[in-house]
Amino acid sequence: MNRNNHSLVLNNNLETSEFSHLTRIGGYFLVIDAQGKIEFFSNSLSQALGPNQQNSIGKNLFEIVDFTHVVKIKKALKRVNGSPSSVEAFKFKAATNYYFDAVVTSDISKKGTLKYILNLHDVTKRIKQKENLAFQNDQLNSFIYKVSHDLKAPLKSMEGLINLSKLNGIDNQESLSLMNSGIAQLQNYITKLGSSVRENAREVEKIYPYSFLVDLIKGLKYSSLAQRMIINIHASDKVPIYTDAFSLATILGNLISNAIKYQNKNVERPRIDIRVNVKEKSYSIEVEDNGIGIKANEVKNIFKMFHRSTSTQSGTGMGLAIATEEAKNIAATLEVNSTYEIGSNFRLTAKNFTPK
Repeated sequence: MNRNNHSLVLNNNLETSEFSHLTRIGGYFLVIDAQGKIEFFSNSLSQALGPNQQNSIGKNLFEIVDFTHVVKIKKALKRVNGSPSSVEAFKFKAATNYYFDAVVTSDISKKGTLKYILNLHDVTKRIKQKENLAFQNDQLNSFIYKVSHDLKAPLKSMEGLINLSKLNGIDNQESLSLMNSGIAQLQNYITKLGSSVRENAREVEKIYPYSFLVDLIKGLKYSSLAQRMIINIHASDKVPIYTDAFSLATILGNLISNAIKYQNKNVERPRIDIRVNVKEKSYSIEVEDNGIGIKANEVKNIFKMFHRSTSTQSGTGMGLAIATEEAKNIAATLEVNSTYEIGSNFRLTAKNFTPK
């Protein structure tokens, strides 16, 4: 806070008024009349808020306080009735980064008129710590939701494999092999997740698009809903992508999972087409489906946290919000073009971090 040594001289009449003793006490004081007109503004408060605050004398308190806090200050004044009242965490327009609490008492002046004395305390540090803690809690909750969401798809696929292995005519050895592959993918996910959390950094890796997508789909295609899907991959391994594999897998995994989840049951063969176009400095990946699509008035909201554009399927509304956040980590944008009851096309456009 600006606590410079400017010598701010208050109005002489106010210095000799019945409230001049507040200057000798020290601290931050304000005196207002019943209508909020400022009659005393302590020198220490003037210095705290910055130069020229003595000009506030004669103004209305509610004109110089942040308008979002005016109501609670007025309520505090009304509560004063023989005993002090208090108001928490309000700001002045002249110092929007600083917060004050105030104890409010009433006083009958020599002229017999009601005055309110506000003894202010700087609580900026406390409020900032509270805000920081709330932010950290939000980040932690988002992280927990993200992890739980991303683990569901491979677990559903493994559950589908277990159910398939119970059927006659199914090669159990192959099913066990696929289950082991699924477990390996989960272990890799958890390892990558732990590394990204500890180091708070992303590693650029060399990715071969076709092979990368084949491995990614292995962890998704054996869920019960995926059994009807035809997944076409239009990609090659000729030109590699250089990016963070963890982020890219998270984005595409959510897009493909959504296409599986929101398939159109009235279509004979639901499908997903994945198209990859790689250049030296950039690449694009499209995930197109013939699913239920998205209503025009819902498109603008689908990337928001917890938003669900349909109530016909279960889900947390986290997938696309997670994909959007991960896209930021790899210098990418995510766009959608969708027609209700026809299908959707999601396009990821990203920087290719090709080594020089």
